[in-house]
Amino acid sequence: MKRLISIWLLVCSAALLYAQDGYRYDLLTQKSFHSALYPYQDTAKSDAQGYQVSLYPLFNLAAGAGDSDLHPLYSANAGMEVKADLLSKLTVSYKIYGGISRYMDYFAALADSIGYIPAGGHFKKNGDRYFSLYHDFDLTYHIADYLKISVGKGRKAIGDGYRSLLLGRNNSGMYYFDIIAGEGGFRYIFSVNTAKSLDTESGSARTKYLVYHAFSWNITSFLNIGGFEAVNIVRRDSLGNSRFIDLHYLNPVLFFRPVEYALGSPDNVLMGVFGKVRYYKKNILYGQMMLDEYNSSFLKGGSDWWAKKFALQAGTRGELFNRLQYLAEANYIRPFMYSHDNAISSYSMCSQPLAHPYGANLKEGLVNLRYQTKNQKFLVDFTVDIVKTGIDTDTISYGGNILVPYTRRSDDYGQAMLQGKSLTINDLNLTVEYNMKFNFDSEGYLLKPFVTFGLRNQGENNAYFLIGIKNFDLTRFY
Repeated sequence: MKRLISIWLLVCSAALLYAQDGYRYDLLTQKSFHSALYPYQDTAKSDAQGYQVSLYPLFNLAAGAGDSDLHPLYSANAGMEVKADLLSKLTVSYKIYGGISRYMDYFAALADSIGYIPAGGHFKKNGDRYFSLYHDFDLTYHIADYLKISVGKGRKAIGDGYRSLLLGRNNSGMYYFDIIAGEGGFRYIFSVNTAKSLDTESGSARTKYLVYHAFSWNITSFLNIGGFEAVNIVRRDSLGNSRFIDLHYLNPVLFFRPVEYALGSPDNVLMGVFGKVRYYKKNILYGQMMLDEYNSSFLKGGSDWWAKKFALQAGTRGELFNRLQYLAEANYIRPFMYSHDNAISSYSMCSQPLAHPYGANLKEGLVNLRYQTKNQKFLVDFTVDIVKTGIDTDTISYGGNILVPYTRRSDDYGQAMLQGKSLTINDLNLTVEYNMKFNFDSEGYLLKPFVTFGLRNQGENNAYFLIGIKNFDLTRFY
């Protein structure tokens, strides 16, 4: 067994390992000023005229300690990624990885409660050890320079911030079919997604569909705006079994709200806008707004009306000086935002929020600083995240947990921000990486020894540290 492990590590090192930076992909160096429509920037048309296939081993090995009693923490994940470019028209990628992990107590309790590893997927458990195996894939066909279609499975997100109030990277991934159109200053995406999610009322998993479209428009070289509309669909027949998505929602140019009214359907429809302004070279101001209830009553209702459901984001990111990047962001989400009249119809997949990972009824402020040395060898990343929220204490819903039906609210009025049991989450994280980068092609390959220190206060102080080596990141959003 030891010999096999040694051979595997030698192969990984000799193969000049491939890396993905999770949420930290560098928005500041994008050639396009479009808001991030992750992961679509990764599916650019290839210039290759023949067949090109690349194979990359993946691993993330780390060990340390955490929680108030400094319990051992570890992660041993490995896998493989295959990428192929076929005749400049078709790009294919497939990634499979898995392993064994021991998480911090708060994270393990969350995984146990929802039946999924947050931003991960299904798992098997033995004691406090979690075993997982994941796979993602993408097939993108370039019909023309301005039009392509994609089929696959994976996480997607929309926005320029650490968080997204429209579609965040903290979900476990969905199967998708996408149409991506546009060229130059305009981009348009129509996406149909599906995954199973646990219906907490029936105790069974049901198939859900998320259909959304989004556009990004560069009005000028320094101003970008975008729009987003999504419908979260759960179909049942007279026996309560799931049915296929209503075909009316598959028209890529229709607005969903009129369709919902015409069908008299109970589907959950949300709308949002986003945009950014560039100032002083590489610095930007960005923002998002999401509405869950948008009718005349929205304007007439008082500030404590339960259905005044909206979410706001404002932030800035850029460079303080050469090689020191910063991000400062604030998020504000009203109670009952993203929730619906039953758990399965909430704006969620795999029992996890599709937008902000903490749900709703919250205020958040965070700062991220990232410094990389001139030779790109050392990277230091520091994040401070402070979240204030109100949580449920009994059978009444205070609007924070989007999986709890909003029908459990106490009244139509008197629903204030941060209601319920007050909870403040303080999270500090410092990561130092040594990037051994090999620029043998346009992508580059990385082998990254790293060390992470942190302090999390969620009712009690929990310190943690990890040291390890990796060539891809296991997404961390909680």
